[in-house]
Amino acid sequence: MSKGVVTPLASYIARKKVNTEDKHLQALKDEQLALWVADRAHWRDSCPMNADLADSLTLVPVTDDRVATATTDGRCIYFDARFSATLNAEHRRYLQAHLLWHCAFGYLLPNTQGHALWHLAWDHEINSLLLQQGYALPTSAVLFFAKVTRPAREVYDWLLTHPALEQELPTDRLWQECHTSLSSRSSCHDLDFELGTVNRQLTESWRSHTRMLANDYRCTQHLPAPIAERLRGL
Repeated sequence: MSKGVVTPLASYIARKKVNTEDKHLQALKDEQLALWVADRAHWRDSCPMNADLADSLTLVPVTDDRVATATTDGRCIYFDARFSATLNAEHRRYLQAHLLWHCAFGYLLPNTQGHALWHLAWDHEINSLLLQQGYALPTSAVLFFAKVTRPAREVYDWLLTHPALEQELPTDRLWQECHTSLSSRSSCHDLDFELGTVNRQLTESWRSHTRMLANDYRCTQHLPAPIAERLRGL
């Protein structure tokens, strides 16, 4: 989790494979990657803790139907360039920040039972945090106003009796969901989409890294007191 080992752009270029995808898709991937990298530079002044979290994640644009929107395995953020091109800057920055905080909280490896509910509960807590950081959430973002600021475990228990869960759809995808996505002969698969394995050691490493960063930013304007208090419990 050390900062500044490689830049996301350089790391992606180093691992990019030679393939036969058409020049239009490659140009789209390069264009969208530049925007996601620029968003990280934007955070250096506006939200430096998010910029520090982002340093540990390589950005990888793909055109892959298994991703559909965006996902992370705790090492990379994979985002579908076609989907990214439909987003405005505000929504794109929100999505990257949302994935950063999945890693920061260690919210990557749900229990086999009820993983869809855990995803909703995690998304709610992360989106509550982003609100406190000043992000404008898209209308599609998962947020339960009755449980704003409440931790994911409490929200999960509350969701067990939620009467209309079918109306709640996360924008991002968990890495597990990408692995189990149904595919067909017509599905688009990208050679750059190489999800790693998520395990408890990785999630604990992320929590430890987040605690360290929280200590660095504690008592500054860049870490609101409610967020600092929540991170004490990581």
